Amino acid sequence: MKVVLVSAVALIDVDGRVLLGQRPKGKSMADFHLLMPLFACRKWEGTPMSRENQALKWVRPNELRNYPMPAADVPLIPILRDWL
Repeated sequence: MKVVLVSAVALIDVDGRVLLGQRPKGKSMADFHLLMPLFACRKWEGTPMSRENQALKWVRPNELRNYPMPAADVPLIPILRDWL
């Protein structure tokens, strides 16, 4: 099985919300083994903007389960919820 290493970064604002980006239509969610370390970023410059015209939304960690997401991202929910 192919192993893919992808890093994930959670932007966290001063109110403790996480920035979610809607997956662009037609973007592949191929079935492979994924290794995805999660990094938290609390400081950045500028305003986050989508590069693929997807919707962005600031969400509280306890509301993350209310949004559809790829199966690979689901294990990150309790990590963010418990850590924040």
